[in-house]
Amino acid sequence: MTRIALLAAILTGSLAFAEDPPKPEQFLKPAEIEVLNRQKFVITATEYNQVFAPNLDAEMSVFITSDSLLNAFHVLFEESVYQMERKNAKLLPDVLKAMPARLPEEAKKLKADKDLLATAHRRAERVLGVALRLLDPKAGKFDKETEEIIAAEVKRIQAGTGTEKPARLGKPDPGFLALDYSRFVPRGFHTRGTLPNHWRAVSWLQAIPFRSDREEEFLAAALLARASQAKGAVGALDPFKGFLGVAADHPIGSLLKDDKHRTGELTDKDIREWQKAADERMKAAPPKVNDQLATRSEASIRVLPSYRLPDAALLQRTGTAERWPSGLDVAAALGSPVARARLKTHGPKGLLDTILAEAKTAGWPTGDKGGSLHSEYLACLQSLLTETEPDWPKFMTASEWQWKQRQTALSGWAQQHHTWALQAKRSVQFKGGGPRVVGFVEPVPAFFKRFADLTKSSRQKFGDFPTPTELPRRTEFGMVASLLARLTEAGVTELGKAGLDKLPKDKGPPVQWFFERLSLTEDAKAGSAADWKKVVAKLVARAAQVVG
Repeated sequence: MTRIALLAAILTGSLAFAEDPPKPEQFLKPAEIEVLNRQKFVITATEYNQVFAPNLDAEMSVFITSDSLLNAFHVLFEESVYQMERKNAKLLPDVLKAMPARLPEEAKKLKADKDLLATAHRRAERVLGVALRLLDPKAGKFDKETEEIIAAEVKRIQAGTGTEKPARLGKPDPGFLALDYSRFVPRGFHTRGTLPNHWRAVSWLQAIPFRSDREEEFLAAALLARASQAKGAVGALDPFKGFLGVAADHPIGSLLKDDKHRTGELTDKDIREWQKAADERMKAAPPKVNDQLATRSEASIRVLPSYRLPDAALLQRTGTAERWPSGLDVAAALGSPVARARLKTHGPKGLLDTILAEAKTAGWPTGDKGGSLHSEYLACLQSLLTETEPDWPKFMTASEWQWKQRQTALSGWAQQHHTWALQAKRSVQFKGGGPRVVGFVEPVPAFFKRFADLTKSSRQKFGDFPTPTELPRRTEFGMVASLLARLTEAGVTELGKAGLDKLPKDKGPPVQWFFERLSLTEDAKAGSAADWKKVVAKLVARAAQVVG
């Protein structure tokens, strides 16, 4: 599906009209009609290229569901993250280029053992050098030995195959046996344009651990932390905190607790005390998600943090050598009664208790607003699985419909993970009113409320992103996305009959502002069903033209 198709799904979904109710035999096979008669809804095997395609047929009933809203949200959301990553890909190289030159200066301020400091300096320089050369083959100047080491590592990363621990990072040990080089193969929208190089560089900086109980590794991390304090570095090295929340490992910036650690000269005693304090903090907060080939999971410092999604932490616990983790585990954690009942009767002993305990930890929705955008998203899905209404149609109270809702929630969950393929820490098991409307709007007000909150938070998060140029929301396609959000807030069921004067005006530019700039003012003011369909068609055509 394209982002334009999914945009149209919401706007056209509430505007399909028919003179007479459709007859099931026009669209369904006998077996499907039998299921329809029995459970009052049916999911057919008919496939469409676009989610809105069934609603283009004026004779077919319109069924506006949470599925359409989630699809539209994900297309726009992923496009926004893609544009944000394009900006990050321009910011990161400048930050990394400044860091190697600062390493010698920072090393002079640390009065550690000379040989130890030299090896730590080389480790830090080579980790940075690999990332730089992945972004730009000509970036950075290094001695001959370092050049050869960097070139060999870049070649392995670009090949993206095999498992190996780079020799210059030490011999394999229980906490770091090897790197799985398949992690460096770009996926999703990171295969587009120049983002493959960005994917590889970021993945590399996410993958290399610096452990606080090893002197050389801690000292290398300390040098990197002090060298990373150039202007603009914080935004480039940790741009998604508000989106995803908790870092899965300790970012290098977490070492800089005071000015003494940031810029001061440190004696050998100071450094040992610093290392001891850092090691105590890390051992108190061990990682919940493992991304290494290892026999034990260890807390570590990373140049770039990946993020610990609560659902990834859950699946790390529910997967075993005998059982793959399941989407049912996520649905149960979100409160789905049918998923919990299924796991209670068919799951391994103690599995449901593990899931319920994990669902009480940080990052899972609690009903309170706030937290990361991902947590708000999970709360949106949770409302589909747990909220009920006293006046629901009978078919929506049946177990079949609850299984359908579980499928909707898990489909949205999978799309969300697709967007965050790079930023989320990968989970690895260790070794071992006018014309008559014929249709139905899914009566899930709790979901629509959560969804409205989610769109507002998303708009705010992208608006807060620091970038030297304007975000896509200020482009013509961005105006279409903003208009979509405003109409969603107004309620998709009222789109065909609500006048412009009834649409929200309290936040941001008035809706008329969007229509004026999209040259749709006169059509929009007409307001009849037929005219509204023309507005939608023009809006979708305009957006399609903008994105090609």
